[in-house]
Amino acid sequence: MRILALEFHPAVPLIVAASLAGPCLAADKNVVALDRWYTALLGSKPVGWVHATVIHTGRAIETKEEMSITLRRGEHDVTTMLAERFIETVDGKPLAASSTMQLANRKITQSYQFESDRIVHTTVQGDRRHTQTRPLPQEDWMTPVVAEQYLRRQLEAGAMKISYRTISAATGLTVIETTHTVKGKATIEVLGKIIPATQLST
Repeated sequence: MRILALEFHPAVPLIVAASLAGPCLAADKNVVALDRWYTALLGSKPVGWVHATVIHTGRAIETKEEMSITLRRGEHDVTTMLAERFIETVDGKPLAASSTMQLANRKITQSYQFESDRIVHTTVQGDRRHTQTRPLPQEDWMTPVVAEQYLRRQLEAGAMKISYRTISAATGLTVIETTHTVKGKATIEVLGKIIPATQLST
């Protein structure tokens, strides 16, 4: 099964528009720096949506992604809701992360609090709550905003292949390496304006 989240143009795998690539790091409270909606496709068929936001809350930055996927199972439609959140300081220090998955009446939330020498991990499922501590990742990795800035700088410098490591609350904070390959230049229309963009494959 392959689900694609497409932005702006349904024929392009991933496009980063030069004027939209990366939020500013202003310290204003509750400033929405990014608000994007995607269509989730299975093959060429729409199966749901993805909503991504970046919000500045004082000296912290919250990156949030919500996804709703509906698939046919026999005679019934089954909807899965996924939500992931990451909070970091303006200078890229991780503070907290969480992920929530809801399928029918089953809901599981994983929360992570970053401390100086450990991570406090809490799992909530129904009335059950379990908290444990775990070590910080040993590998180098980037928070969401830092990774977005790094990608933008590398594109501006003319890099053709860009790799970086991030973590995700949805995968238990496993360090994941992502590599983008530049396929070429393009233009897209956003809010009636033609904007230069870079086409990437991942």
